[in-house]
Amino acid sequence: MPDSKRLDLYDGLKDVLGIVRATTLMTHLPDMEAADLLTKNEFQSEMDEIKDALRDLNKRIDRVLLTLVAGLFVIFAAVLTSSHPL
Repeated sequence: MPDSKRLDLYDGLKDVLGIVRATTLMTHLPDMEAADLLTKNEFQSEMDEIKDALRDLNKRIDRVLLTLVAGLFVIFAAVLTSSHPL
């Protein structure tokens, strides 16, 4: 909502509700277009997608770490079984 419309709304509310109540109400109204706001369901859906993506990322990181640890064990075993002194 443009600032001019917000000011007009505030001025009208002051006449009906008084300054304190009008100010309280206006502080709870978003200063952006309603189309830019998320509903609770849309927000929850976005959060669920983020949680799923983080779970997938954790699984991938776990696989990478497991591969690295397994590789280190293979290298360590190869060093231990080699006939060359360290």
